[in-house]
Amino acid sequence: AIYIAVVVAVFTVVGWSQVVDVMSAAPPGRSLIDPFDAHEVEDFNVWYMLMFLLLNVYTTMALQNKQGFNSAARTPHESRMAAVLGHWRTYARLLMVLVLGLCAVTYLRHPDFAPQAAPIGAEIAEIADPYLQKQMTVPITLSHLLPVGIKGLFCAMMLMGLFAGDSGHVHSWGAILVQDVILPLRRKPFTPLQHIWALRLAVTGVAAFAFCFSLLFQQTQYIALWWAITAGIFTGGAGAAIIGGLYWRRGTTAAAWAATLTGSLLAFVGILLGSTLWR
Repeated sequence: AIYIAVVVAVFTVVGWSQVVDVMSAAPPGRSLIDPFDAHEVEDFNVWYMLMFLLLNVYTTMALQNKQGFNSAARTPHESRMAAVLGHWRTYARLLMVLVLGLCAVTYLRHPDFAPQAAPIGAEIAEIADPYLQKQMTVPITLSHLLPVGIKGLFCAMMLMGLFAGDSGHVHSWGAILVQDVILPLRRKPFTPLQHIWALRLAVTGVAAFAFCFSLLFQQTQYIALWWAITAGIFTGGAGAAIIGGLYWRRGTTAAAWAATLTGSLLAFVGILLGSTLWR
């Protein structure tokens, strides 16, 4: 319901014909509609789209940030249906985000909104870092575009999504650390009480690491690129382990560990290079 309310609210201000006018006005090589005519667009061009599609296949069920939900179903049928419904919810959320981005760009660039766009441009120009200017363009525009009430609903939805996402992530990665790393390396299994405490300590450790990392690391990349490279720490090798382990008879435990460590190392090096040599 909030998704629908937000979309309806922005379309009461920005018309679809105005969106089409702005999206169609991009010069050749920088199309905002055709990914095959976006070769001059930095980062988000046809190569990004091709890699995104390839990784969707390669990392299917590899990123276990939702393993708590994946393993909570009572039957396999419930698990499959939950996945279907979850995808539909994701499509609705992505559609809302797409509409917000399109309308924000239209609000800034269309001549009909020139008086409203002038103070927004001045506010964006106050940001000293040009890279952060790009990332804050849409959020600042939405703060002016969304009406009172809808803006509050949108912020509340994003805040609740942050809580749900963070809680799911710390639980998943804490459980994965215990189940897939610590337990296979132990010769003696945990007792039930030891297992519970190991999970609690692992979850606490993941949360503490995330807190300290966020204090020390200055994230400047586009969030989509940041998600991709940080997810690669796990999925870079997990995808190879899943495909090789399930569909190749010669797949071994040693090969799975080699793929996992190689993928993690490459992603980690990419993060270091991006943070020190980005601009």
